[in-house]
Amino acid sequence: MGIELCRIEDVEIEHPRKRVQHYFPLYAYEDQLSCLQYYVAGNKSNGAFLVPELKAVDYLLLFKGDAAGLAKYDLLHTLEGLPGVQAFFERAPATLRSKQNLLFT
Repeated sequence: MGIELCRIEDVEIEHPRKRVQHYFPLYAYEDQLSCLQYYVAGNKSNGAFLVPELKAVDYLLLFKGDAAGLAKYDLLHTLEGLPGVQAFFERAPATLRSKQNLLFT
């Protein structure tokens, strides 16, 4: 995709009933030229999910910035051509019940 993701601090989520901490890997990249920030978060950690309503999803790709709307179409086209990507779909974070888990961005 032409970006160099770097691992940053894991996303830490506490299970509400069990009082157990779960850590989800998080990677980031900031494109200085386009002022876009990219984040890739693992959705699974020891049987827990960062976004439980998306249990079939292994990774979440989030991006933000002033040009995010324009970059979305280029990014989706690039993802189509990557050999390791089996499937992808777009989902607005605001539509997720567990959207608070994505506040790391």
